[in-house]
Amino acid sequence: MKKRYLKASKLERGRLLDEMEEVTCLHRKSLIRLMSGSLERKVRRKQRGRTYGPDVNDGLRVISESFDHICAECLQPNLVWMATHLAHHGETEVSPPLLDQKNTRWDHRAGSGHAGDKRNGRVRVSP
Repeated sequence: MKKRYLKASKLERGRLLDEMEEVTCLHRKSLIRLMSGSLERKVRRKQRGRTYGPDVNDGLRVISESFDHICAECLQPNLVWMATHLAHHGETEVSPPLLDQKNTRWDHRAGSGHAGDKRNGRVRVSP
């Protein structure tokens, strides 16, 4: 279909788009994008660097373990409180970047790149 679309005149392209729109239930703009461009994924020019260092990841891992790996939505409001509590008992060190985590989503940081698996209806982050 793509070969026919690329060789067709403007009027024929409109008819082909009408036909494809009816068959696929996709919008015209999506079909034009699919017909005109390449479907291969583009390589990222520059890889993203790590936002936080190992001290923050280690702290989050300890805090997550102390809460028995509760979900990130439940953990986030209690993050600063538990960090200071564990620091008071000598379990972890509190660093300013760790305390800044209270306003960020971090459910992917507590694990080793694995967002977690479902157990008992809860998302658990693997250490």
